[in-house]
Amino acid sequence: MQTSSQTEVSSWQRRNADDCAWAKYEESCVVYHRPSGMTHLLNGASVALLADILLEPRTLDEVVEIFLPEGPDTDRAKFRVEFSAILTRLESFGLLERVVS
Repeated sequence: MQTSSQTEVSSWQRRNADDCAWAKYEESCVVYHRPSGMTHLLNGASVALLADILLEPRTLDEVVEIFLPEGPDTDRAKFRVEFSAILTRLESFGLLERVVS
């Protein structure tokens, strides 16, 4: 049982890799998701998330840290919004699953 002082933290991880067929397309990648029968054109960040980064669960903040460039002009809030949208989109495609801990 969870009390009000505890908070749930969402993480994402890649679903079964065998569910997808991949093909390089120019600077992007096309992935066919066998269970849904859908094909998706993915940008480099999405490919990196699925191919390398989300092999095990990671939170939004962990993902942002990986991609966040160093420097005084870095807008962390902007990266959080952008990567939240990417994770949500990949989850809606069935390519990621949310893990709550």
